[in-house]
Amino acid sequence: MYTNFDGAGASFGDTSIRAESSDVAKASVYASVDSADTNRVVIVAINRSTSELTAGITLAHPTTFESLEVYTLTERSASPVAGDPVDAAATNAFSYVMPAMSVSVLVPES
Repeated sequence: MYTNFDGAGASFGDTSIRAESSDVAKASVYASVDSADTNRVVIVAINRSTSELTAGITLAHPTTFESLEVYTLTERSASPVAGDPVDAAATNAFSYVMPAMSVSVLVPES
């Protein structure tokens, strides 16, 4: 999920940035930017729970992002699957429902 998550070579950025989960036992989150393009943010969200979890995502970034591209890996597929984009609920704020036992890559788009 950190490399080629879109099937076209997209990968996690080369600079990690702060990301935190309110319940580490159930979910973890990692985030990055690219040093060559700090407007390119990539988030990896892992749901360890056997139930769906709703993630409230807030980005502290000078760019206003309007949606998230979504790529998800679940037991249903051996490769990441593109999902429907998630629209912002407010400025740089999103609500994303993570499938049970999944890894999702979220790419903010302006």
